[in-house]
Amino acid sequence: MVSAVHGVMITADVPIKQYILHLNDIAPAERKFVITDLDDTHVLVQPEHVEHVRAEIERYQQSTQYVAPSTVTKQ
Repeated sequence: MVSAVHGVMITADVPIKQYILHLNDIAPAERKFVITDLDDTHVLVQPEHVEHVRAEIERYQQSTQYVAPSTVTKQ
């Protein structure tokens, strides 16, 4: 018996992959898009949702900003 799944593998760093899984978790059941979580940096998603995921990641990256901690100087 053969079981085949059509999907798109997304490779991302760990924080972005966790964000993708978060988006899937908060989506209603009929809009879930993750087929399987492959490993730390790969996830398989339904092909029709790839553009939505890409747009959400871009929006997230533009809305977050890394501010380096200031160095403490002794006086």
